[in-house]
Formats: sequence, structure tokens, C-alpha cells
Amino acid sequence: MVKIHTRAKRKLKMQGVTGRKRASRPKTFKTKKSAETYAEEKGIKSYELVYLQENKIRIQKK
Repeated sequence: MVKIHTRAKRKLKMQGVTGRKRASRPKTFKTKKSAETYAEEKGIKSYELVYLQENKIRIQKK
């Protein structure tokens, strides 16, 4: 089968699957301070900081 140029694909609407089909992941932070300021901005009152790796922190709502 002959390869169709990109402009022709768009014109013929032969793009196939568009977008990502992946579940969203929880937001992570590099520092404790940045996680706390994010929680404060979003109005999260009760939360717990979960240390995922050496340099990743996640906020878990209680």
C-alpha cells in the first residue's frame, strides 16, 4: 500500500485514533513545601504527604 502524505490524511480524515487513552495520574511534587502550598491553594484541609520515591511526594486526602 502506498504511503499517504500527512496533508492528504488530514484532508481525507484518515488519521485513525486521536489522543491518549491513558488514565490520569496523581500530581507529584519535588519538595514538601511545594506540596503544602498546592494543597493550600486548592483548599484541601486534611491531607497526608506520601513519599513515593526519593524526590517525589504525593498528597493523599484523608
